[in-house]
Amino acid sequence: MSRSNLIWWGGVAFMLSGVAFIPRSLLPADSRVGITFHVVAIAFLAVGIVGLHALQKDHYGRIGLVFGLAGLSLVVIAALAWVVARIVILVSGSNAFLPIVDLAGPVVLLGLVLTGVATLLARVLPLWAGVGIIVALPLRFVFEPWGLTLFGLWWVVLGYTLWSRSEAVAEQPSRIR
Repeated sequence: MSRSNLIWWGGVAFMLSGVAFIPRSLLPADSRVGITFHVVAIAFLAVGIVGLHALQKDHYGRIGLVFGLAGLSLVVIAALAWVVARIVILVSGSNAFLPIVDLAGPVVLLGLVLTGVATLLARVLPLWAGVGIIVALPLRFVFEPWGLTLFGLWWVVLGYTLWSRSEAVAEQPSRIR
C-alpha cells in the first residue's frame, strides 16, 4: 500500500472512530450495543494512528522518531488487546480478561501523549493537532457526561485533517537519490 493510501485510510479510520464514539456516548456503559460501538471506535483509532505515523515519519527527527514509534506501538498494541479482550468478554460472558481492559486505558493514554509530542516535533500538522492528541483522552473524562462525544468529534476533525493531507502527499514528486 502506498504511503498516500495509508495516510488516506488513516484519516478515514480516525473519522470513523469519531463517528463510532459519538453514539457510544449516548448508550449505557454496560450495554452490548454500546460496547460494540466502543470496540469499533478503538479499532479504527488504532488504524488512524498508523496513518498519522505514515504522514509524519520522515519529519520526526531522532527524538521524534523514538516518541512516534513508541506512541504508535503502545496505542496499536493496547488498542488491539483491548478490542480482543472486549470481544472475548462479550462472546464468553467471562470477566477473566477485565485486567487487560483495565490496563489498556493507561497504556493508550501514554501512547497518545508520546504520539502527540512526536506530532509537535514533526511539525507536519498544525500545533493544535499535537496538543489535541495529548489532551484529548484526559479531557474526555473531565467533561463527562459529554466528554466521549467531544472525544469523538476531535477524532473526526483530526481524521479530516489527515485525510486532506493525503492528496498533498500523493502530489509530491518523488526524490531522486
